[in-house]
Amino acid sequence: MSGDGGSRTRTVEQTSTQEPPEYAKPYFEELLAEAKTEFTSDRPKYYPGSTIVDRSPQSELALQMTESAALGGSPIVDAAQNVALAGITGNLPTSANAIAADRLNSQILAGNYLTPQTAAGRAAYDLDQRTIAGEFLDAENPYFSKAVEAASRPVTSQVGSMFSRGGRYGSGANQDVLSRSIGDISSKMAYQNYAQERANQIAAQNRVNALEQAGRARQDAAASASMNRELQNRAQRMQFMGMVPGLRNLDFADAQKIAGVGAARDAEAQARLSADIDRFNFGQNVGRQKLGDYASLVRGGTFGGTTTSISPQFYNPAANYLGLGLGAASLGSMLFGAPVPGVAAGGLLRGLRI
Repeated sequence: MSGDGGSRTRTVEQTSTQEPPEYAKPYFEELLAEAKTEFTSDRPKYYPGSTIVDRSPQSELALQMTESAALGGSPIVDAAQNVALAGITGNLPTSANAIAADRLNSQILAGNYLTPQTAAGRAAYDLDQRTIAGEFLDAENPYFSKAVEAASRPVTSQVGSMFSRGGRYGSGANQDVLSRSIGDISSKMAYQNYAQERANQIAAQNRVNALEQAGRARQDAAASASMNRELQNRAQRMQFMGMVPGLRNLDFADAQKIAGVGAARDAEAQARLSADIDRFNFGQNVGRQKLGDYASLVRGGTFGGTTTSISPQFYNPAANYLGLGLGAASLGSMLFGAPVPGVAAGGLLRGLRI
């Protein structure tokens, strides 16, 4: 205790003891005994068998088959890539029919089929050309004179009879009339022959024109076929070029299959290693774990104990007296309606000696 007329301090020591109820003490003692028994035992134990499932025969066979197929490659993939390469470079094999068609189109485009190609056709074409040139308009017809002679016989007989009846057969008049009559027949037949030959010229010209038009049409068709074939080749090349990314990825497909097989086996190896590590870590940590469990059980099995606490206490005599004086004044005020003369905190404090 200390003080100089002001506040003072003193120390108070308190001691409390807690214990389990009497009925519970046997259970706590049994718990502690069981905790010690558990701590000194060889438990817990790690699972004695393998914690990894072995790969099934089917899975192993699938891995082996995948690996073998990937290492061996695929002739189909190689063939597809070769065809695509040939298609892109324009070296695809061409059928015999396509080659023959191309050759024929080339000949048609060169104009080889504007005229007939057979012997009979060429002879007819040559005759038409001669006819068109007028070769047969002025040529001597070996049958024309005989035709005129045959056509003139009735006229000759008629004119001779007429002049015979007049006694003038063989006269100059007879010869003049006969000559004019045969001349008329000959001129008429010559005109008819000329007109026929002109008609032959026109017909020949029409045949030649039709032949040339047919040849030009074949040329146009051949040009169109050649252009379409070129467009098809270009489209085919573009189509094969579009296959390039997919076909290029096929080069890596085998490697990806091998990688998948390796990943499956690596995963299995990692699982076995992890199982071994877990078993090792269990052996390393089991003692510490048991000790921690034991300590926890021991702490949970204790109850009660003794607790000592020291706490300071403060008090002030002046304040106590001041409170007393203020209380008296307040009491006087309540009793008499006014403060009691001579009763005040100051008066009490002046008479206080500590």
